[in-house]
Amino acid sequence: MAVNLTLGHTQRIIQAARAAGLSTPQTAYVLATALWEVVS
Repeated sequence: MAVNLTLGHTQRIIQAARAAGLSTPQTAYVLATALWEVVS
């Protein structure tokens, strides 16, 4: 599944994750969880 990282508030989530010091895998987990919650 391809995910467009420019839609909605995705960029805000990525910026907030970086500001909080999350690693790339942690940020990916946050985004995957948000996607799961939206499409489920």
